[in-house]
Amino acid sequence: MDKTTKLTIIYFNRWKNLKYLEEKLGRRELADRLGKSYNLITQYLTRKKNIGPEFACEIEEKFHKDDHWLDKDHTKSAMNFTEFPPLTDKYYGFIPLIDLESSSLDGGITMHPKEQAVMLSKEDMTKLAITEESACAMQVEGSDMFPTLNDGDKVLIDCTKKEIEDGKLYAFINDQIIQVKRFFIGPDNFIIKSDNPVKSHFPDKIVLKKEARNLLNVIGRVVMISKTGDSI
Repeated sequence: MDKTTKLTIIYFNRWKNLKYLEEKLGRRELADRLGKSYNLITQYLTRKKNIGPEFACEIEEKFHKDDHWLDKDHTKSAMNFTEFPPLTDKYYGFIPLIDLESSSLDGGITMHPKEQAVMLSKEDMTKLAITEESACAMQVEGSDMFPTLNDGDKVLIDCTKKEIEDGKLYAFINDQIIQVKRFFIGPDNFIIKSDNPVKSHFPDKIVLKKEARNLLNVIGRVVMISKTGDSI
């Protein structure tokens, strides 16, 4: 196992162990005990921020745990987590996460480093018929796809499925911005819709089929949604 994979597993274990502490105490009390803001703890718990070594040490000191306790997988101890297989690349794949800020600068797709990849069980990957090379993940920003998607949710994208199917969700690049929208097929056009019913703020976009190739760069179809606070 390479160093990047090991670091990814450590980040995942830190997050999972912090979730355990939240289950025991509640998020507010957890934040108070750690002397951190509720919003900051929420960022860690929703994996918007990785727990670095300094904060990991703080957590271990506050809760009187041994050094590197937070880095380890305790699923087979008395922590009462749902049973997980061992966190190795034999059982899990690492799906690259799109770096929205960098990607939007030039209209291309840039991925975050591997340590920020999304972990997905090989079993789920087999069911979805995806691989680490054929899929990517994206963190949603904004409320245009509410209630299907909330700000901070993650979506898993099958990059081999670029052919538009009626009513499905697709990630695509338009005007150098990566978006997730629902596509409908008209006689000679695509109707691109936000799920948010407030159409005054989120109007439909109509693109002629003959112009779609030049205007839209389809990344792939959304095949899984992870709500904020969950993990995929």
